[in-house]
Amino acid sequence: MADRSPETADRCPATADPRSGAAGAATGYGAAFDRLFARGSAAVLAGTHYRDSPPVDGGRWGLSIVLPPDPESTVRLAAVTAEALAVAGPGHWPTGSPAAVHLTVRALEAHRSNVPEGDPLAVRARRHCAGRPPPAHRYAWRCAA
Repeated sequence: MADRSPETADRCPATADPRSGAAGAATGYGAAFDRLFARGSAAVLAGTHYRDSPPVDGGRWGLSIVLPPDPESTVRLAAVTAEALAVAGPGHWPTGSPAAVHLTVRALEAHRSNVPEGDPLAVRARRHCAGRPPPAHRYAWRCAA
């Protein structure tokens, strides 16, 4: 993992701006990424960064439509997640781990700790997912309700 602490951020090459095709661009996406990286690095080092907490009723992570990455991407994301956790320290959710990584398409409701058997929304979601072909893109399709 590259050393991109706030102290060395000014010495690291800037990220290329994909709109211009120019490597080392100091504007656009490259500059925005470098600013976000410096702020995030400083927050992690100071322990003031935001960390997700376990789901609570009425909060995030309710029944959602999600697309998990393909198996090859899942392995790569797990490796990057392990590297990040080694640097970030304890108390972080491994959101890039194989059991958690996904692209949320749409949250359908707030989190519920207890979803009763036969819940109308869960039944409808399972029925809709059953037998569906994978979408036409790089992600594998997995329905879980």
